Amino acid sequence: MRGSRGWVAFALLFASLSVPAEGGATPGNPDIVMSVRHHPMGADIVTVKLLNAGYPAELLRQQASNVVCAGKPAWGIEVFESGSAEAAGFTTGQFIVERVSSPSGAVELASLVRPFLGAPSPYTLDTFVINIEEFKPIAGKTLMTHRTDTVYVEGVERASPAALEYTIAVSSQDPFEVSIPSVFVPIAEANEGKSGTSPDFLRYAFYALTLGAGASLVYFLLRRRSIV
Repeated sequence: MRGSRGWVAFALLFASLSVPAEGGATPGNPDIVMSVRHHPMGADIVTVKLLNAGYPAELLRQQASNVVCAGKPAWGIEVFESGSAEAAGFTTGQFIVERVSSPSGAVELASLVRPFLGAPSPYTLDTFVINIEEFKPIAGKTLMTHRTDTVYVEGVERASPAALEYTIAVSSQDPFEVSIPSVFVPIAEANEGKSGTSPDFLRYAFYALTLGAGASLVYFLLRRRSIV
């Protein structure tokens, strides 16, 4: 009986010292949906739909006016309130930008996400869905996945209608903390320039040492009880 209590104590200690789940941005229900359609004349037409029916049209207009792609601000901005016939129940906007995607495979996602950050509750936007219509990703060039403490990016190629669909989640509303590369970045290159021991290695080493110390303590207490 004494031994079984000891194993229960050890199991509880192990559970209490288990490595916690990694933090970071996690996608939820979409707050905003963007569709990007390339115009034959060279520019891209971006349609924005806010899924909060009460989203202020003026706030959307201000955010759209802050969008800059390829060094050129958005133009031709139109905004429709949720109650209007054009909006179909959701605050909707449309504007033109120089180019979101390029034939080389690059996609300027950060240019579309950052201007929409920082809105006060209940209009804060955490999860974006961005569809790049008729765009085919290029292997080794187009960004398909990206994870940091503040950003989650996942791209999926859709067949019908043809599009590259991105789900983007942010855990920070500070645009300076949200960084999304425009192209695929190999892991080795992303880690280039980092020196010293990996923070992950140090963290797990700490957990291992703590767990070992805890196990030794349990063993010592049980042995002491058996002697007494």
